[in-house]
Amino acid sequence: MIVKIVGPCIRLLRIIDSDKKPTLGYVYGGMHRAQKAIKENFKNKKRVYRPYTQIVKDKWDKQL
Repeated sequence: MIVKIVGPCIRLLRIIDSDKKPTLGYVYGGMHRAQKAIKENFKNKKRVYRPYTQIVKDKWDKQL
């Protein structure tokens, strides 16, 4: 279960941490793709993925 949640986030963090500095639009799009991947990993069962995607969304909103 942890890999299903953290895997997409780790992929995004690896891209953000590269020597090339991605634009904010790319980072925002990456967050959207990470949330979508988490949903797909849980077979789009909202009751299961919702708590985790909400955490990602809340943290992201606080950063902006």
